[in-house]
Amino acid sequence: MSDDARAALIASILADLQVVADTSVDTIPHELTLPDPDQRALLNFEESYTAPEFDRIKAGLTSECMEDKWIMVFESPWLFMYRSWTGGCIFGVRFESSPTGVAVVESWVSRDQKQYTGTDAEYDQQLLKFLIDALLLKKYVSFPVPAGLPANNGIYQHAIAGSGYPEVVWPPLAQDTQNVQETHDTRSVWKRLRDRLLP
Repeated sequence: MSDDARAALIASILADLQVVADTSVDTIPHELTLPDPDQRALLNFEESYTAPEFDRIKAGLTSECMEDKWIMVFESPWLFMYRSWTGGCIFGVRFESSPTGVAVVESWVSRDQKQYTGTDAEYDQQLLKFLIDALLLKKYVSFPVPAGLPANNGIYQHAIAGSGYPEVVWPPLAQDTQNVQETHDTRSVWKRLRDRLLP
């Protein structure tokens, strides 16, 4: 691959990223902030969790290094999910007790274009499910990659979640029933990018 082709590939992938991040900092430079109510969209995320799972959700998540892209704070009955580099709140999820544990009864996603440029509610539901399942509940699940972006290379996933899970295209293509990466590549995203771009 020529240098120009490598540069074009990298520029294309970075241009397609949906989350705006200030990459010039290595600590949390901002206070954690909620978007104004008029900059939120109802998400209609539906999920239920057992009591032990809810205990893990309530424990939240802190950012300990640059690869940690999220801070998750539980303030009863809400779970707020902030981007660690900007402090902007992207998701809000409200829980209520259910016969089997807890259920999500309300959820929203930020539509503040300065913090998050996503506009597809169905994709946002899938991303929210991944973030809870993978980062809080430590489940081995597939990361949803928006249709139109290259899947199974880890670049988009690393920018959004800082993780290295198998990837699946969202929404699933009707003719593509085998779009999930069957084996998990344990190399870091940077090593995979280097191996792909360098001769």
